[in-house]
Amino acid sequence: MDNFSPENVLRYEQGWKALNRLLHEDRSFSGHEKNCAYLNTGGGNFADASFATGLNFPDDGRGVALVDWDFDGDLDFWTTNRTAPRVRFMKNTTAPGKAFVTVRLEGNGKTTNRDAIGARLRLFIKGEAAPRVRSLRTSEGFLSMSSNWIHFGLGKATAIDRLEVDWPGGSTETVTGVEPGQFYLVRQGTGIPERWTRPAGIAPLAASEPELPQESDTSRAFLAARLQCPVLPIKENGTARELDKELNGPVLINLWASWCAPCIAELSEWSREADRITASGLRIIALNTDSLDPDMGKEGEAAALLKKVNFPFDHFDAQEQAVQNLNLLQRAVLDRWLPLPVPSSFLLDQRGYVAAVYRGPVGVNTLLQDVKNLNGSPEALRAHALPFPGLWSHEQATASPLGLATQFVDFSQPDEALNYLRRYISTGGGSHLPESERRSHHADILYVLGALLEEDEQADAALKVYEEAAALNPDDLRIRASLGRLSSGSGQLDEAEKQLREALRINPDDGNSLRMLALALAQGEKYAEAAPYFKKLVDAQPKDDKLALQYATVLDRANLASEAIEQYKRVLGLNPKAFAAANGIARIRASHPDASLRNGQEAVILGQRLCQVTGNQHAGYLDTLAMAYAELGKFDQALETLRIALELQPNDPTLLAHRSLFEAGKAIRGK
Repeated sequence: MDNFSPENVLRYEQGWKALNRLLHEDRSFSGHEKNCAYLNTGGGNFADASFATGLNFPDDGRGVALVDWDFDGDLDFWTTNRTAPRVRFMKNTTAPGKAFVTVRLEGNGKTTNRDAIGARLRLFIKGEAAPRVRSLRTSEGFLSMSSNWIHFGLGKATAIDRLEVDWPGGSTETVTGVEPGQFYLVRQGTGIPERWTRPAGIAPLAASEPELPQESDTSRAFLAARLQCPVLPIKENGTARELDKELNGPVLINLWASWCAPCIAELSEWSREADRITASGLRIIALNTDSLDPDMGKEGEAAALLKKVNFPFDHFDAQEQAVQNLNLLQRAVLDRWLPLPVPSSFLLDQRGYVAAVYRGPVGVNTLLQDVKNLNGSPEALRAHALPFPGLWSHEQATASPLGLATQFVDFSQPDEALNYLRRYISTGGGSHLPESERRSHHADILYVLGALLEEDEQADAALKVYEEAAALNPDDLRIRASLGRLSSGSGQLDEAEKQLREALRINPDDGNSLRMLALALAQGEKYAEAAPYFKKLVDAQPKDDKLALQYATVLDRANLASEAIEQYKRVLGLNPKAFAAANGIARIRASHPDASLRNGQEAVILGQRLCQVTGNQHAGYLDTLAMAYAELGKFDQALETLRIALELQPNDPTLLAHRSLFEAGKAIRGK
C-alpha cells in the first residue's frame, strides 16, 4: 500500500521540486553518464557492449525505440535525449540474411483492438524446447514506443515450427507456414500468415555528425505575451526611491557595471546613436550595479565612464532588490532559471509591460526594430517574436502574473509577491480579456494573493481577499473552500457552514469540503446534521480508522446510540488499539437511558481492559469503569475506582459529580 504520510508526501514534493530546478537550470539529470548497451551471451549472462555498439554517447538519455527502419531484417535505434541532440537515429549495418522473422498483427476490432496492443507471441523453433516470446506494448521507457512490427532474431536457427498468438481478447491462435527471412501480416481469426513485401523507393538516411550550435551568453527574446515590470528600487543622488512612473515606456532598463567591457561598448554605441534613439521615442534608464559588488567596482568609476562616453540618458545606482526583481522577472518570462548577466536589458512598452529581454549587449538597429514593433496586432507580435515563420495549431498564449509571484515566494519574498499582484489588479491587469473572463482572471489572482497572505500568517487579510475573489467568481470551489476553512479556524462556524455548503453546491463530491463541513458542524454541536457528511466520507474512505472514529463520536453525541455502537465496533475492526472506540461502547453500555442498550457486564469487561492497558493512568477510562460498576450495583468498587481517577484529576467537576451519585447509591444515566 502506498504510504501517504506527511513525511513521505514532503519528500515526494521535494524530489519533484529538485527535478524541476534541474530542468529550468539547463542541468543534466544524470551527470552526462554514458549510455549503456549489454549483449546477451546466453545462460543468463550479459556483456557490456556499450563502446562496441557505438551507443555510448554522453547524453541525457530518455527513451529508446526499436524499429527496422529500412526493412532489411535488423533492428535500428531511435533515441531521445533531454539535451541536444534531442533525437538520434542509429542504423544497424549488420547483414542479417535470413536470421530473422518479423510479424505484424491486426486485431478483429471487436474482442481485440485493431493494433493488437497487449498481444503475446510465442515463436517455436524446430529442435528447441522453449519458445521465443515477444509482447506488443505501447511504451518503451520515457515517452517512447517501439515499432508494432514484432521482430524475432533467429541466430543459427533455420526452421520454424509454428507461431502462437495470445490475443488480448483472451483467445489463442496457432499460425503455421512461417519461414525465416520474411515479413508477415497476421489477421486475427485467419491463422494464415500473409507475406509482406518491402515497398520500393524507401530512401536511405545518410550518416552525419551532429553539429551543435555554439553556446553564447547573448540572447534576445521578443515577447508576444507580456508581464508587468515590478517596481525597481534605485538611488538617485544618494536618496532611495522607486522607479514607477518612469516605467511607462517605451523605455529600456539596462543593468551594467564599470568593470564590464561589453557594458562600456554598449553604452558607447547608444551614446553615439542618441539622436536615432531619441527620435524613436525610446527612453533609456541605465542602472549601475557597482555598489552591489564592491570588490569589482570602484567608487566614482561609473560616473567617470558615463561622462567619458557622453552618455545622454537617465542613469541611477541600482539597489539589490531591483536587480533581484529583474532577475526573477527574466526567470518567469523565459522559464529558464539562469543567472542574469551584465549587461542585461528589458524593453518595456507604453503600459510598463516587458516586451523584450536582452541577455548581453544589444545593438541599436535591433533595439529600434523592436521598438517599432511594440504596438503591433497580437498576430504581428507573435510573428516578430519568432526567428522563422510557421503555422499555428493553437491560440496565442497570454502571460500570467502568477509566474513572477511564484518566483518571489520561492525566493522567500512574499511581500514582493503581494505587492506585485496588488499592483497588477489595481492597474487593470487582464484588460485584454472579455468582462466575464477578466472577472474570473482577477478572481484567480486574488485566490493566489489570499494563499500568499495565509502563508504569511495574515489570516484576517487573507479572508478579506478571498471574499473579494468570491464576489468576482462565486462558483470557484477553491475560493469557497478557503473561505470555509478560514472562517472555521476563526470560530465563525455559521459563516464556515455557509461557504462550505456553497463549495458542495459547486462539487457535491469534493472530499476536502465534505470533511471541513462535517467538522464545522460537529464543532458547532450540530451532530445530527454532521452525521450524513461523515457517513459519505467514511463510505469513500472505508479503511480510515481515524475518520471512522470521528463518525462514531458524532453518532454518539447525536443520541444515535445503536448506530454509534456499530460504528465503534467497526473502528475496532480497523484498529484494535483504538481505545477511544472501546471506551465509547463501554460508556453507552454503562449509562444509556434505554435499558435495552445497557449492558453493565460488557461495560465492566471493556473498562477493565482499558484501565489495564493504560496502567490505571487514564482518568476518563477509570471513570467509565466506575460507571460500569455502578450499573451492576457495585458502588464500593465504583467509588474505589473513582478515587484513583480523582488522584489523577482532583478537581474534575465530572468526576466529583459522579462520586456524589455513587455515594448516594445511584448509577449514571447519560444523554
